[in-house]
Amino acid sequence: MSDLKHLQEQMMAFIMGQPSSTDGLLKEGQGADTQTRLGIYRNNYLCALRDVLDTDFDILGRYMGDELFDPMIEGYIETCPSQYTSLRDFGNQIPQFLTETEPFKNYPQLAHLARFERALMDSFDAADRPRLARSDLMAIPQEQWPNMTLRFHPSLQRFQAPYNVVEIWQAIKAEQHPPDLTTQAAMWVLWRNAERLTEFRSASDFEQLMLNGFLSGNNLAGVAEQLAASFAPDVIAAHLVEQLFTWLDAGWVIALPTDAGTELTAV
Repeated sequence: MSDLKHLQEQMMAFIMGQPSSTDGLLKEGQGADTQTRLGIYRNNYLCALRDVLDTDFDILGRYMGDELFDPMIEGYIETCPSQYTSLRDFGNQIPQFLTETEPFKNYPQLAHLARFERALMDSFDAADRPRLARSDLMAIPQEQWPNMTLRFHPSLQRFQAPYNVVEIWQAIKAEQHPPDLTTQAAMWVLWRNAERLTEFRSASDFEQLMLNGFLSGNNLAGVAEQLAASFAPDVIAAHLVEQLFTWLDAGWVIALPTDAGTELTAV
């Protein structure tokens, strides 16, 4: 190992709070002594980690308050040192940390609120793909529709939590007092629209079953069969195509493969 590489590894270990020797890391100079200057480097690194968590979990921080959020950040930095080359990924384990660590695990909504903020970031950062429109669906011969499957935009996600954390997030984002914690079973859909803005909305029972069916790889006929177990035929007939149009208008769909050996994709 070269002397330079060894010094770089020792410097990184020191900055990250790992056991290391500080001999020769910095040249002696005027002003502050070596240990003070090294401490400045470490403190700047820790400040960068705190800043990224403050930014990535802004609503969570406001909900928890400084008295709880600041110790959470300090505990997370100590327990889960960064293993990533990008600060964007540093907060990936926050939901798990909140689930497993006292006193935060006594407030289970915190982990779910953190998951929602992470999901919003994931949708925003997802890869982009051209999207289909309802006119593309109408271009497919109707006899091929039963065998048609859907491929969704990479930003599309489903989010479910046992508490009303999305409503809490919305209230705090609007600088309103958050509602009391309640249990719920709603499913939310998140995606990034064509204007590169992240959107989300709740899904009806019908839409949940339909979306879950397509995401499981079922074709339109299979999805309709699944829906028939819970809804009357006239309800399915009225809402199935309407729901497809809604998804296409929102930019959720990027391909409509059929078993006829064709796959309609956006270009």
